[in-house]
Amino acid sequence: MHTSGLKTHIIITIALLLVTTTLLSCLVITMFWQQSLIRTEAERIRSTLEISAQVLQPGTVTQKQDFLLRIRETSGLECLAAAYPGEQKMISLSGACNTPQLSALLEKSMRTNSPAAETSGSTWGVFTLRPEQLIIAVPLDADHPEGSIGTVTSLKPVYHRIRQKQKTIIIYLAVNILLITTVGFFRLVKSTVKPLERLVRMTEEYDENNDFLLFPAKEGSEFGQLSASLNQMIRRIDNDRQRLRDTVISLEEANARLQQTQEEMIRTEKLASIGRLSAGLAHEIGNPIGIIQGYLELLQRESLSSEDRLQFAKRAAGELNRINQLIRQLLDFARTSPPGRQQIHINELLRDILD
Repeated sequence: MHTSGLKTHIIITIALLLVTTTLLSCLVITMFWQQSLIRTEAERIRSTLEISAQVLQPGTVTQKQDFLLRIRETSGLECLAAAYPGEQKMISLSGACNTPQLSALLEKSMRTNSPAAETSGSTWGVFTLRPEQLIIAVPLDADHPEGSIGTVTSLKPVYHRIRQKQKTIIIYLAVNILLITTVGFFRLVKSTVKPLERLVRMTEEYDENNDFLLFPAKEGSEFGQLSASLNQMIRRIDNDRQRLRDTVISLEEANARLQQTQEEMIRTEKLASIGRLSAGLAHEIGNPIGIIQGYLELLQRESLSSEDRLQFAKRAAGELNRINQLIRQLLDFARTSPPGRQQIHINELLRDILD
């Protein structure tokens, strides 16, 4: 039995299942990981802005910009902006922060006197499109609506960190898939393929005098149950074969008795026929004997010529030969001979019957 195809199928199936499961798990974990990192980044930025809001007090625009510069230096946030009640324009450090979304979010945070956050844009994350920017605004004073401070932060570094770490994760996953596939392959070969090979080998080398025991019939062992079922099936087949053999022997004995009875009936019929033929044969033999007696009486005459004497002697010999043929035919008919087949010429058979 060639099990290379089965082994190949097993290893491909295990590898595909592991790869599919790993990819799906990696996808789900990465999605949650991205969400977690985005939330962590949002919490970090919000905390930084809240701490910065405590030192950012009302003053001139120059003073406020100086405070924003200090906050940027200490927090690392590049894009910072602030809004105050009664001022139509927000104060920012760069033109990149002058976005309608940030301005609206600063107004919302100042109006509600609570932190506000939203995302904007889209970029390629790890597996799917994700938000490109994170916009956060917090009030300057949680107790009094004195203004708000906000920032626009790119999320691309977050996705980049995930992708960088995923390279290492993919290597570990590939090694794990290889190891698990190898271990699973050898385990399945040992528990499935080897028993099948043993089953085929024992089937090819099966001897009716030995039990076909693949595995001990342990509780919960499918191969043990299969072995027990095969033994029961083979025993039933052996019993049926023995019954068939006994039936064939009985039929042969009955056929032999039937042939013997038939031969006896034929022999009896022959004897009966011989009895009937004997009566006719006596008549058939009596005529030639009478003719021979007549020829013998003629041969006793001294007046016969030598030519007539020779002619009468030949005729008497012919009648004796006729009697001899009749007796031989009767003996051939009465003789018991084993049945057999042979080629005969129908012309000779008809000639013998007519003679």
